[in-house]
Amino acid sequence: MRNCIFVSLFMLLITQSHAQINLEQSYPATARIINLTNSGCKYCVQLNETGQVKLYNMDHSLWKTINLDIPSGFNLQYVYHVAELLYSLDGSIACLYTYYQSTPSIQYGSRIINEFGNVLLTIPNAVSVYPYDACDEGVKLIAQITDYSSGTSSSNVYDLPGELLSDVDPQQLADNYTPFPNPTRDRVTIPYSLPSTSSQGELVLWNSDGKEIRRYSIDNTFSTLIINTAELPNGIYFYTTNADGIISKPMKLVVH
Repeated sequence: MRNCIFVSLFMLLITQSHAQINLEQSYPATARIINLTNSGCKYCVQLNETGQVKLYNMDHSLWKTINLDIPSGFNLQYVYHVAELLYSLDGSIACLYTYYQSTPSIQYGSRIINEFGNVLLTIPNAVSVYPYDACDEGVKLIAQITDYSSGTSSSNVYDLPGELLSDVDPQQLADNYTPFPNPTRDRVTIPYSLPSTSSQGELVLWNSDGKEIRRYSIDNTFSTLIINTAELPNGIYFYTTNADGIISKPMKLVVH
């Protein structure tokens, strides 16, 4: 009987040791896991200050560093997608990303660059870009264009030569859209995406105390919302989108 109790306690300890959540590694910036066609899963770390993407093996050893080509006066906004055998068929790793400037006027742009520094595509005024599986029509890249000088919005569709091995669902990516500029002083542009089953919804802004500040109606005609922040007190704010009961994760906005 005593032996049975000892064995039971021993098995319980083994089970508990495997059930623990352990910190494995800490990265100094936004990190996510991507799945490359030939090279498999990697940690992808976006470094906004240096304009770089660093790719790490699953054991956290550095695999590649990709320097992004960003025009003078612009800042890196978001690395939307990193792929192999999608944007080109030469086997190189390519990054799809957007950049912005807030002064003297708000402007955006998007580029695809490979690991050797070759720019494969530049899309002026593209606020957000992402590749989609177009069924029997291959893979299409859709860029949301916003020209603030004329106040017009449109969408460009590009045909891609490779196959899509998606590492993230487009709607999940929409939850990761970051506002820009952030921090902001006078106004901020918030990219958003509604679920495919919804035609309209709301964007709710509240302060760090949880008090609702403003509520905006949004629809799927556009993919961005411009908010005037000049009248808001300096501080940290959060916002979510809500459409048909589907609420996005809270995103942080800093006003200074």
